[in-house]
Amino acid sequence: MINAPEEILIKDRDHFCCVCNKLQGYKSGSNDIVIFRGHQDVEWFLIPSLARHIGNSQQIYDTEKELGNKFIQKWFPIGMKSHIEHTSLFQVLYIMQHYGIKTRMLDWTLSWKAAAYFATENTDSNNKDAAVWCINKTQIENRFQNTCKKYKERSQYQINRFECELCWDQINESNCPARQLYNGQIRCNAIFFKDVHSTATDVRMIIQASYFTYCSNQLTDHIECIAKVLGEETEKYCKKMIIPVALKPKFRRELEQSEYAREKLFPKGIEKWCKETFGQIMSEYQKK
Repeated sequence: MINAPEEILIKDRDHFCCVCNKLQGYKSGSNDIVIFRGHQDVEWFLIPSLARHIGNSQQIYDTEKELGNKFIQKWFPIGMKSHIEHTSLFQVLYIMQHYGIKTRMLDWTLSWKAAAYFATENTDSNNKDAAVWCINKTQIENRFQNTCKKYKERSQYQINRFECELCWDQINESNCPARQLYNGQIRCNAIFFKDVHSTATDVRMIIQASYFTYCSNQLTDHIECIAKVLGEETEKYCKKMIIPVALKPKFRRELEQSEYAREKLFPKGIEKWCKETFGQIMSEYQKK
């Protein structure tokens, strides 16, 4: 890749924290939104989970639709069917992806600590260096909006979950920076960002500061799209922080010591705690 992300070899946790704080603009005062993603293996690509298992776009759509139908039938009340049918496809995909079902979405986080947690999972069984990716969402979207006339419209598109073929699959704007020839047709590889963190009602999504990206070409490595858009500035706005395998166990211990452990990211028994706490406080209040 001509325009590649900058690779930063992490020396220790303090070095990692310093790099991430700088990327988030704490010293410079930048208001740009940057998002992070943790990989247990430094060699993994930025390709959605379904595409890693299925090498055909139509099969991805078909499989995702079948998974979505089964997920809704299993977990949503029967009386909600009419409501779900008019719900944005992506709202359903968020929940599916968040709870481990493979989709076209690639999940990110606003929290570099959360990304580091996922990057250092399974330290005993994984003998690979880990990686934490960071991309500047603001700079990438600015370039798309300046060059692709309908990017903003498409990024906000709300599609019914039963319509598998996305309207932006056949984009032919000649000035789109991520445009390419695909099977004899012009296709846009623009990356779209979905902010779940600010609107989520699922406590796990809020704690994990969830963000998602998706691309009209499901088989594309997102870094290729980003590099096309950022060009010579790819190194500036796209980083790959490498955590050496020897450092991963210590890194993980320090994360857990700072209370960034699994029970914090995946809280259980919240409903029970809320009920008990509410009852206790109300009981004490009534005694006053």
